[in-house]
Amino acid sequence: MAATAFEATKKHYYIVTENYLVRIDRTSLRGESFQLNSDLHRQVEGIALFPDGTIILVEDNRRGLARLTRYSSLDELASLNP
Repeated sequence: MAATAFEATKKHYYIVTENYLVRIDRTSLRGESFQLNSDLHRQVEGIALFPDGTIILVEDNRRGLARLTRYSSLDELASLNP
């Protein structure tokens, strides 16, 4: 499982893999994973995090069109699991 995107905040590292978003605490190095809904996300290649908790996932399809998906929080993203 290869990482396709990486982002960090003061408290956490965020790593996107094929079907998961992994959040790792920078102090304890404990992690938790959040499965991405494969019907909504087929090839996530980027992530952006905002101070208010907003998460943007970036996907690029084979036709050269990018898609941005906005989540207001990690809880919202996790709630969309199949």
